[in-house]
Amino acid sequence: MIPIQKWWQAPYFWAGTKAYDFLAGSEGIESSYFLTKSKAMEAFPMLRKDNLFGALVYYGIYISSTYSDPR
Repeated sequence: MIPIQKWWQAPYFWAGTKAYDFLAGSEGIESSYFLTKSKAMEAFPMLRKDNLFGALVYYGIYISSTYSDPR
């Protein structure tokens, strides 16, 4: 989840999360989506609500590879 504090950050971060969705391809993970301030506070009540515009929720995957093991 990415908290968004200024209105102009929404399209900037939205483009980034959609690029991430595109690169993930069809791995079966859920697409990113935007939450309004009220929905973000409902879903994540520990967020600071001052200066909060909304939030972007995105999902990532963890890939374990023996090739990246430095041992």
